[in-house]
Amino acid sequence: MDKDFSNLIEQEGHRLERESELILACVLLKNKCALQEKSIKKGPDFSLVYENKKVWIEVVTPNEGTHPRFKYTGTLDG
Repeated sequence: MDKDFSNLIEQEGHRLERESELILACVLLKNKCALQEKSIKKGPDFSLVYENKKVWIEVVTPNEGTHPRFKYTGTLDG
C-alpha cells in the first residue's frame, strides 16, 4: 500500500478506492499472505510472494463516473 495511505484516504472522491485497498489488504493478511513493502510511488497497490514468485496486485474500484446518463441516483429506476 502507499506509504501516505492515511492521507490519501481523506482525498475528495477517492475514499471508496482506498477502502477497497484496505479491505483487500486485511483479507490477504488474514489468509497469511506476507505483503511486501511498496518501494515505488507509482504502480500496483500490493506485492507479495506466492509459491516463490512475486505477485503484483492492483485494486480497481469503479466509481459513478461523470456522464449524466450513468449518474447514480440512489434508486434502481435511474
